Amino acid sequence: MGEIVIPPSYLVAVRQLQNKYDEAIAAGRIRPVLFPHSFAPLIILVLSLLVKTPRNGHFTIIKYLSFGSVICSGLLNIIQSRMYLGGNGCVVGIASFWYIMLSASLLVLNDPQGRFKRIERTTIFSHNRENCSSCSENHVLATISNRSLEDKEIGNTKFRLSRTTKKALQPGIKCNHRPDAGSEMYILRWQAYPNTFPHRLVWVWDLIVNMRGPGWNWRISTIPLLPKSVSSHLDPLSRGVRKPEIMNLSNTKSAAKSALFQMTWSYLGLDALKVIMMLDPYFWGVVSSPPPFPLDSFGTFGNITTQAYRLLLSVMGVICAVECTAWAISLLSLSISLWVPFARTWTSIPIEAPWLYPKIFGPCFSSLLDHGLIGFWSKWWHQVFRFNFLQPSNWIYAHLPQRLQKPFVRQSLQLYIAFGLSGLLHAAGSYTQLAPTKPFPNLFLFSSFKPRQSCFRTSLPRISLPFSRLTLRVGSVDRQISSSL
Repeated sequence: MGEIVIPPSYLVAVRQLQNKYDEAIAAGRIRPVLFPHSFAPLIILVLSLLVKTPRNGHFTIIKYLSFGSVICSGLLNIIQSRMYLGGNGCVVGIASFWYIMLSASLLVLNDPQGRFKRIERTTIFSHNRENCSSCSENHVLATISNRSLEDKEIGNTKFRLSRTTKKALQPGIKCNHRPDAGSEMYILRWQAYPNTFPHRLVWVWDLIVNMRGPGWNWRISTIPLLPKSVSSHLDPLSRGVRKPEIMNLSNTKSAAKSALFQMTWSYLGLDALKVIMMLDPYFWGVVSSPPPFPLDSFGTFGNITTQAYRLLLSVMGVICAVECTAWAISLLSLSISLWVPFARTWTSIPIEAPWLYPKIFGPCFSSLLDHGLIGFWSKWWHQVFRFNFLQPSNWIYAHLPQRLQKPFVRQSLQLYIAFGLSGLLHAAGSYTQLAPTKPFPNLFLFSSFKPRQSCFRTSLPRISLPFSRLTLRVGSVDRQISSSL
């Protein structure tokens, strides 16, 4: 066994890794991430969803052919494509396998054209005639949405509109007055698969990039429920006339401040962790490096402590990175809705709504203390991949015989399939990294043992229940004997 060569500094280690990357490309062993070659899975998926095909008939073969093409192009990326950035190339494997799972969920296991809907908003505003010479009434309600309220895609929603409103909404009447936030009003509705191509393109893109679906009817169960003011707009049982609501941006400003604060703390935490990590060559990519000083002089205890703190720093780094990314996206969207003129009229998504940006992690202590290991993975840890992890098990369970459709069977399918897909997803990311890794069997086995631990945790009460009943019976007999004596 050769001696471990540790670079003199982190910059030298980075330079050595860059040289190995360039040599591998020059030798033809790998290929860099290129457009459009490496983005073929995403392009195929988008084009497949944009094509409006009948739900039944021979046209359904297009979905299966597209799914096969996504699998082939995704596996080709995992085998050949590499990149220097993105977690040392980890993002290549994760993204490629993610689009394989996403295409299975959207093309094979579900029918987005017939079942999926998203929340959209029609924005309107009112203003005075004094501020606008083109208005013929004192108070006019004019639409500034990119689609009028008479658009066929809105559906059968009823709105309470005055005579001046209807007059203002007629074609030919224009108003160049810029609305202020206090006079802006909106109406929310469910939007199914659109008919027009531009609207359909935005709808499909939002479907693909939306991982947790807070604004969709398939939203995952771990994010908070919609506010009552929103659900009342969307309630299909409500047959009354729906009144437009005034836009209130105070909640948006509060959410933007909170997102800025959370993103700053996550970034500072990530930066501090990186400073600490750079003291250990293990985080330079030399994974077989010995324990750093002073742990190298403690023998077995030092080795155990080294493994523990390396894992702890890695987990903390993942948490800070995921948190920082999620809050940065939230801050960007909220800031655009607040300070970019007419930004809320460019899109039908209510980007100013704070409920579109739920926390990426759930409550920590309550999830662990109340639900144990299952709560750790299903309630506290980030649920970014939850929707696609559960779709195969839901599809299999729905096609099982009626006698097998039991809660225990459903939970077992969800646990084993979800953790199996999680193992494959993270193993693909580990495989595409430039540094030498062992995704199989180490990383995959780690994910495979999670459902067994969870099943054991849930089966403990069932196993201990007969013993507890026996103990109660013995105790009652003892009390009867003592009372008789």
